[in-house]
Amino acid sequence: GAIGNALYMPKTRFWHCKACRRQFSVTAGTPMHRTHLPLLTWAQAIYLTVSSSKGISAVKLSEMLDVHYVTAWHLGHRIRAMMAERHPVLSGVVEIDEMYAGAPPRKRARSSRDDDGNPPNPTGRGTKRPLVLVAAERGGDVVAKVIPTHGKAVTALRGWIRTEVGRVLNALVTARRPAALVLERLDFRNPALSSRLNRIIQNCGRAVIRAKLADLQDRFGVTSEEVNPAYTSQTCSCCGYVDRRNRPSQGIFHCLW
Repeated sequence: GAIGNALYMPKTRFWHCKACRRQFSVTAGTPMHRTHLPLLTWAQAIYLTVSSSKGISAVKLSEMLDVHYVTAWHLGHRIRAMMAERHPVLSGVVEIDEMYAGAPPRKRARSSRDDDGNPPNPTGRGTKRPLVLVAAERGGDVVAKVIPTHGKAVTALRGWIRTEVGRVLNALVTARRPAALVLERLDFRNPALSSRLNRIIQNCGRAVIRAKLADLQDRFGVTSEEVNPAYTSQTCSCCGYVDRRNRPSQGIFHCLW
């Protein structure tokens, strides 16, 4: 959409877009859209919600803002929706693994008979604790998602890889408009993960990247090429000169040719 191409109308307190010739308010596209409450009430409710260490109930919020309980209930839900980050973007080195969260189940009483059909609490994959898929950016944010089973964990992992690869490549093509993309033929294996997860990430990651690159070539004409990752950080992209002194640090590159 057009940015900075709008005119404020004091009588109606709306903004008029010169590009599409439509009117909109400052709360359009936010959880405060079409609200009948003053923005000052919203600001007070946001302050009370974020400043409460243990949360605040709708009853307490309605008493402090002098509004109806239903209004305070909707306020609390919309404020929490604004605070939630629905699609966090992880970058750099991202490590993925699965774990069992929560306290272990209560121990069963030992029976005097061994064949009473009451076995002890199962461990490992037989436990009833929730299974959580965790993706952690090294030195950054952490994203966790509860998954029912290991089979669905693989499906969720493949879907997450497909979503992240699509989001990153779409943002790159939209912002830079490149004519071609050059990718290093890197190894996806991580010794800190299990062999099963390494195999899933390696096979699924390469398949998703190749499918997305083919889609970008069909839609935008962006070609792609895979190169050997050896010495690429020390190679000049203009003349092709290779020297380890070209890159004194990770953020600095000077061709010495």
